[in-house]
Amino acid sequence: MFGKNKIMKREIKDTFWVQEIFYTIQGEGPLAGMPAVFVRLGGCNLRCHFCDTDFESSTTYMTAQEIAEACAAYKCDLVVITGGEPFRQNLLDLCNVLIAANNVKIQIETAGTLWQDGMEDLVEAKLVSIVCSPKTGTVHSGFVRYCFDWKYIVRKGECSEADGLPNMSTQDHKELMLYRARKGTVWLQPMMEYHEDKTVDWDKTKENTEYAAALCMTHGHRLTLQLHKMIGLP
Repeated sequence: MFGKNKIMKREIKDTFWVQEIFYTIQGEGPLAGMPAVFVRLGGCNLRCHFCDTDFESSTTYMTAQEIAEACAAYKCDLVVITGGEPFRQNLLDLCNVLIAANNVKIQIETAGTLWQDGMEDLVEAKLVSIVCSPKTGTVHSGFVRYCFDWKYIVRKGECSEADGLPNMSTQDHKELMLYRARKGTVWLQPMMEYHEDKTVDWDKTKENTEYAAALCMTHGHRLTLQLHKMIGLP
């Protein structure tokens, strides 16, 4: 969290490091408002200073079948796989097991730096959709071809006047232009700001929200808010 996490390498194994599985409302992006089972996988290959998500405190490892059984208990037809960075683990196998066992649709949230061959078949079959939130200057070519929703985290004063997208990479505060989406829908999400004690700074968050809304109105992007946090859901 907040840029303190260990940078993890890719691990393609038969078990998955699972931070948590929970039932909530998808609060962001193209499926906002829909009930969803979230599978948060552990570990990330990046380190973002603004990340407010715990994805490395769990010591739980599960098989794909065990994850599918846990998801089935909620009787929900949407599973959102997130992280950390979900593509760091054996995501293709997990998706195939979830689809076969539970007949669900899957949404994957990723930073776009890692890809797994074979995922394109699930995207083309409309069994999996991907939301990519670039955190670096480039993304894997698989996302260039198969991702149609792009989400950018916006902080007041840190976006380009030319295209309304963030100028800066979040990696160690280095000044690096983020990857620009070439097709699909661009979503702007206001950055949630925090005080030193890690409580939400709602005044600064409101400023970011107003800034993001203005960018959307200027450049034709779409605004997405963290609805789950606004109503007190995980």
